[in-house]
Amino acid sequence: MRADRNERKRKYAEEVEQKSRNAFALEHGKKWKPLLINAPQLQLPLVVGSGSKKKREKNGISVVPTTFDTRWQAEQDTRARNAKEKRLMVFTEMKHDSLVAVCKFKDDTGCPYCAHFRRSAETNRFELKKYEPHHNECAQKAIDSGMVPYKTEQLAHMKEVLDMVDEDTKVKSRVLIPVLQRVCGFVPTPEKAACVKRGALEKLKGDLHLKLQQLPALVDLLKEKYNCTCDLHFSNGETMRKNRIECARYEHDQYQKSIAEDERAPFDPSSVDLSDIRDTIEIDGQQLPAKYYESMSVVPSTAKDFIRCMEPYVASDGAHLEGKSGDSFGTLLSTVGYSTNRDLILVGATHVAQNESEDSWTRHHLCLKRACAVDDDDAGDLDFISWIDRSSTIHSTDGEKGLVPALRKTMQNAVHYRDPNHLEKNMQTALSGISRAQKAIDIACYKSAVEARTTSKVNSILSGLSPQAQNYLGVYEKKQLYQAFWPRQLLLKIKTTQGAEAKNSADNANGVRATSPASIIMAALKAEQKKIARDAVASNRCASPLPPRIESDVAEVAKKAENYYVQWENLETKRIASVRSQRNPAIKYDIRLPSSITPNMMPPICPCGYHTSGIPCYHGAAAISDKFGVNRLYEFVHPNLRASFWKEQYKNMQLDLPSTAEIDTLPAHPTICFPVALLPPKNPGKRLHSSREDGTKVKKPRCCGLCKAHNHTKANRPFKQ
Repeated sequence: MRADRNERKRKYAEEVEQKSRNAFALEHGKKWKPLLINAPQLQLPLVVGSGSKKKREKNGISVVPTTFDTRWQAEQDTRARNAKEKRLMVFTEMKHDSLVAVCKFKDDTGCPYCAHFRRSAETNRFELKKYEPHHNECAQKAIDSGMVPYKTEQLAHMKEVLDMVDEDTKVKSRVLIPVLQRVCGFVPTPEKAACVKRGALEKLKGDLHLKLQQLPALVDLLKEKYNCTCDLHFSNGETMRKNRIECARYEHDQYQKSIAEDERAPFDPSSVDLSDIRDTIEIDGQQLPAKYYESMSVVPSTAKDFIRCMEPYVASDGAHLEGKSGDSFGTLLSTVGYSTNRDLILVGATHVAQNESEDSWTRHHLCLKRACAVDDDDAGDLDFISWIDRSSTIHSTDGEKGLVPALRKTMQNAVHYRDPNHLEKNMQTALSGISRAQKAIDIACYKSAVEARTTSKVNSILSGLSPQAQNYLGVYEKKQLYQAFWPRQLLLKIKTTQGAEAKNSADNANGVRATSPASIIMAALKAEQKKIARDAVASNRCASPLPPRIESDVAEVAKKAENYYVQWENLETKRIASVRSQRNPAIKYDIRLPSSITPNMMPPICPCGYHTSGIPCYHGAAAISDKFGVNRLYEFVHPNLRASFWKEQYKNMQLDLPSTAEIDTLPAHPTICFPVALLPPKNPGKRLHSSREDGTKVKKPRCCGLCKAHNHTKANRPFKQ
């Protein structure tokens, strides 16, 4: 079978060369014949593509006269000279139970040699393998002359690496391929060389067990030394079983959505494996209650400094780590705010071992309330009104998976604002009984009502909605949907949860998903540490009176203001102006401006209401440009949106975190357990299949995309453990 496969490979290589020669011959209009060289030292004719005709004759190789045009050969020689590896090419391959190292090189005369080495199963040594049409004597001659990268000491070193792996796993390609990818000098460490599915899984369990036992010490370290607010929750065996069943139910519901309706089946709790969860653990002959990890919340020290000068607007969202990779689990809950330049600021993060739920969001928000409290004595009181639970603070949510009930329970004073993007998506389904044109009108009216700045304008827009849309939107309070009903207008234009979703995408790009909860939290904090340092440098280097994003908004307002013309009541004082649009002169807005510009000017008040954003509206910008000039427009921006306030936010801002060495030396708590049923490591390696031949169709193996097991696929995988 192996001989047939090699024969097919040889024929395929000859066909490729034949096509290349034919293409060149068609281009130049001539037929070709193989170029034969007479190499007396090899005692056989070879077809080669190295060196010119004069060079071969100089080296003692006689060229057999043929009708072959040497221009094709010259082209091949040019490609060979331009290659990175001019002298030799090394590659390796795994064939069943033997390691084969192939070295292709050229001797001083230009003749190619090809030496194959095989590790003998009897002697466990690398030996030469006969490879037609070359001779073993030629290959041995090349080894003796030092032209082969595999010398004796390197072969012995490779043998030592292979011996580090268990005897029954040496023949597995998933072990050998990572080792043999670096055949020219680099040899992986024994730990990496032994990364097989069974061995790495046991090592993964041991590392995770140790890191889970170090969580209490890590929380104490973050609290005492690095001034972070942390919460750590553990559950007993009974709660752990309930959480696993709920996670399995969620996975079952997600899978049922992807199949046909007639094939769906109800969830069976008895199908969930709960055998690895125990209630007690024996330590030093005593039966102690076992504790299982449930959640970990962290509020960085920089969040306490940001909230003093940050706009009272936060957004929350959760990133599901289940099913995203082979070695991640749980859910990462994040709450973010915005700086003056609208940069994302991490207010707090929580990792839970299960899916999003009301309990997990409640613990997350309680940790935020305690961190944002001014008086530590009142931090434990749920009724204490901290910064994040004031009547002027707005929480933007998507309204899914227990987030809204948790906000009602923990944030009684803050405004709960529904994300218009999610609400618009849900309206598409809720308004399925009306015509497409009416549905488009309702959605457009809803978008206009969200951004309207006066309550009268919102009510006039809502009166034109269909009865179905009015009933759907009537479930929510108006202050949850429309900005005009807020008790205090925000100074930011961003009023959606897209910032929190962008934070989740950034966590994915930064490799936050990991196996250990401590690794997940620390990766999120380290990404925030780098971002704070980068934003601090940008704020210090800003020479403009406005931050970059605010400056771009002011430039857009100045450009739009050119579409309005101004009429002054008194041309000498220019205090009151009537601003009219060039498209509709019938509508006018009265703007009152001061006689002179003073420090900390506010945007001029306009009936349109857009001055509450902290930036002058189009009508006010037109009046300011006509009286003071467009270059003075930035002086009417709210002081909290200027570069001086932005620099004050990042003044002496630094997030200190413990190093990896400091975390590894933390003591462990022996009563903390973890479920034994874990997923295998991510991408442990790929098997070599005999069907993957040159020129044949690549067949994808039937295996799970998450755990790489061959008894199921990602679509029909069993319930997550």
